[in-house]
Amino acid sequence: MLLIAVLTAWGIIGRRYQTVGTVVYVRPRWVFCFFALILIVTVALPAFVRFDRDSIAFILLPLLIGAGGAGEFLPTALRVWAAEQEGLTSQTLGWHATFGWPEIDWAYVHERRTNVREMGIKLLQTKDRFLYVEAGPSRRMKIPISTWLGGDATPLMRAIEQRATNAYFGGEKQLEVERHRRGVRAQ
Repeated sequence: MLLIAVLTAWGIIGRRYQTVGTVVYVRPRWVFCFFALILIVTVALPAFVRFDRDSIAFILLPLLIGAGGAGEFLPTALRVWAAEQEGLTSQTLGWHATFGWPEIDWAYVHERRTNVREMGIKLLQTKDRFLYVEAGPSRRMKIPISTWLGGDATPLMRAIEQRATNAYFGGEKQLEVERHRRGVRAQ
């Protein structure tokens, strides 16, 4: 039931952004679908296979993995970012926020590295990159552009650079952005 509802929501949201000139970025949905499929099969299995009290415990692990994975990746699977004619929109189901192109004053990429250590030994390092788009000091949109889940946000980044003509681009422009914002507030 959950999978059907999510697939229906994807279809409805996808139709909203089918206008000419709109650049859409969506995270890969295969991870959510994989875990949702594990959850569905695990929940449906007792209807087809008879289990006794001693053997039912083996279903617990796939049930936890499926429910945990589907719950973890559902929010990113339902998120859509679109560069439309009027501005940059972020939408999750019925909720959406749009920054108009003239309002956007700064866009920069931030990289976050995470080290996974066990007993002082580095086992894994993950690198996530996020595009932050700001419209003033208090409105910020965070777009994951490179994480371990994948996704290619290059077309969206190009569209933002072309359409947000008043914006500064890059983390090194922070001082210029702050000066500009102080100047705008003083006027």
